[in-house]
Amino acid sequence: MAGAFRSHIVQAVVAVVLVVALSLGWSIKQTINVMPNSPISVQIAEWGRTHGLGFFVTQYELFLDRLHPLKVGGMPDLSILRALAKEGTTVGARAPMPTPLTPALPGEGTFRVLRSVHGTPAMQETFVRPDATSSAYLTSVIIMSGHNTRLTLHPGMMDPGTPTAFHSLAHLSNKASTGLLSSFNSGFLVQDSQGGFYLNGHTAGQLRNGAASVVTYKDGHTTVGMWGRDMHMTPNIVSVRQNLRLIVDNGAPVPNMDAAVASRFGAAAGATIRTWRSGLGVTANGDLVYAMGNGLTAYALADVMAKAGAVRAMPLDINFHSTVYIWYTKGHNGLVVPHKVLKPARGPFTFIGNDARDFFALYAK
Repeated sequence: MAGAFRSHIVQAVVAVVLVVALSLGWSIKQTINVMPNSPISVQIAEWGRTHGLGFFVTQYELFLDRLHPLKVGGMPDLSILRALAKEGTTVGARAPMPTPLTPALPGEGTFRVLRSVHGTPAMQETFVRPDATSSAYLTSVIIMSGHNTRLTLHPGMMDPGTPTAFHSLAHLSNKASTGLLSSFNSGFLVQDSQGGFYLNGHTAGQLRNGAASVVTYKDGHTTVGMWGRDMHMTPNIVSVRQNLRLIVDNGAPVPNMDAAVASRFGAAAGATIRTWRSGLGVTANGDLVYAMGNGLTAYALADVMAKAGAVRAMPLDINFHSTVYIWYTKGHNGLVVPHKVLKPARGPFTFIGNDARDFFALYAK
């Protein structure tokens, strides 16, 4: 009898393990299905974050950082800067931006035009070294014209979920005729953003006063600021994406950066951690400034964005698996050709298929 009882217990445990394994496998497969154009490492990371395991995913990424520590000092890829020095003479390109490290290397801070709309520059790019510690890494700075482009917020399949509720899609069309110029990552998961997500009359999370916010209006212009101070809800607003607090205000980095980027992940997003970071800001004349790179502290990211002309700027997502900026050119077959900035984990076709997380897309007006 005792042997038979033990046998039943073993069978029950095996059955439970099999059920859990199958359920886990099915759940991960669902995430893979909604991120068909992302590497498996990104898919697994997103599954963990959207299933309450964000802390452990972040700790694992920090562990990998310790196994492969970032360089301290040194020189960046000079071929990128040489290309800037050569292409930065494009007609209509902005004047070079002040660089965090001086003297600037040849080409550093010099803008080149990526895309034009009706003959006027719509997107311009440069690279700078963020600080002396991370001088071997280049931070990409992209200026998006507020005059001839419009920004669109897209919901993700899993966060905030149910794209149809927002009357939108979780993917982009790859047809060049749509006027697609670029796409890039949004902020933390809505539940971790200390704010909310609003699109086409529907809200996920809660819009909070004091939160850093990307706001797009019906007339097509977008701004970045503090919700409740720089903008309030009106019928003219199409979308709001909040994430943490401003890191640049009144044209300068905010004095208490740790409070600006504090999250429930604590040290993982702390201001002094060197990692992949991204941010979005607005200039005095309404252009948008996106910055992204590796080896960035929150202080360095804010400094770069302020030097690029942002009067207000906010942090977007962080780490190797979540930051990505892709710009597009027209192919001969009527489809867009993607070009990825720098080398984060996500592939160039990331947002052409459905994505688990919300993201931004830039279109020609």
